[in-house]
Amino acid sequence: MTAIVLHAEEEFDPALPRQTLASMLDDVRAAGFDALSLGLLHIGRDEETVIAGELRYNETLLFSEDRYLGPSGWLTSLGDAANRYGLRIALVFGGAGHHDFRAIRLLHARHGACFEGSGLRRNLLALRVAMPWLDSIELSCEDTYDHDSFVDFASLLVELGFDLALRPSMFRDFWVRAFAELHARHPGRVRRCHLQCHAKGSGNAPAEWARAFESAAPGFDANGFIIAAEWAENMPQEIRESLRGHAREACLGGGAIWSLERIIANGAEPASYADAIRAGLHDDDRRALIHA
Repeated sequence: MTAIVLHAEEEFDPALPRQTLASMLDDVRAAGFDALSLGLLHIGRDEETVIAGELRYNETLLFSEDRYLGPSGWLTSLGDAANRYGLRIALVFGGAGHHDFRAIRLLHARHGACFEGSGLRRNLLALRVAMPWLDSIELSCEDTYDHDSFVDFASLLVELGFDLALRPSMFRDFWVRAFAELHARHPGRVRRCHLQCHAKGSGNAPAEWARAFESAAPGFDANGFIIAAEWAENMPQEIRESLRGHAREACLGGGAIWSLERIIANGAEPASYADAIRAGLHDDDRRALIHA
């Protein structure tokens, strides 16, 4: 099945009333999206809270001292949508303009090149317990491309029970090397690559990335592994045509649009973007190709 993914950030602010959140989730599913990537998840906001490993969603503190401190309605609404609709919900960690992977490198060094005994580990465990329905955590590293701390952090997430998705835009060598080591340590737990095909990643070709992943990780099959991520600065018809250029590549497992905020700001309907992704990927043709 081709994944139709919507990225959203401020529109799903945890402080919103539960009824509002539930209605928005209904709308996402009704628009034709089957996966929702929520961002951004960050570590702390200053040196003290970074060292404590606090986790926040944008500006809202979610986890501190091993427990959930965010609004209960946020958890309940997301969990209900995941369980009722089968909506796959991911949290995106990091992101452009943020320094979470610099914090990861600092904590990694502070705890002897690991995260054992750290507040971050305990708060991530609390996140796993609070969100058992979470599909995955997407790693959006755009600040400190430190191989050792990145791979050890990703391994920590897997060991705590999370599946992973990569979210690269540039520096393919970094991502391919990290994937190869993670695949060797945890086969099958990096489930997707949400490849940015816009802005800084506008030159990315899914098939080239897929071949690089396969070459670096012997035995790995990239069939359906790449999600081509487009952005709502383009009109739906532009996105449809862009995806058609890759539609018959077996590595393509779906398409994503960034972001709900931009769609709303442009006065467009989310369903028009879901339809454009589906049409661009030629869902019927791809199903025959992938399963041939």
